[in-house]
Amino acid sequence: MATGLGRLQLGEGRGNAFGKRRPAPIDALSPRQRQVLESLARGKTTKEIGYALGIRERTVTWHISQVVRILGANSRAEAIAIAFERGLLHDVHAAERDDGPDREGGPIAVV
Repeated sequence: MATGLGRLQLGEGRGNAFGKRRPAPIDALSPRQRQVLESLARGKTTKEIGYALGIRERTVTWHISQVVRILGANSRAEAIAIAFERGLLHDVHAAERDDGPDREGGPIAVV
């Protein structure tokens, strides 16, 4: 039985009052939100992110919820996928590989 409701495409989660999504530009994310997004993309846990950034886990969770909202995602994973699709994140593991450009483990490139 068809309901007329198709599957949502990646990034088609939330919309404005008229049901249309507007992509958020990278500058819509604060520097801290970008740091949290980068860490999430690297597979870090909320606790690990908080420790690395010197902030409480609850604050990390708040930043994650803001990133998810700003990018129009429905989950952390979808927010990361959207960020990659829009070119907001690049190869997050380049710094961790032996042949990576930054062997000291610096931040990943965010454009």
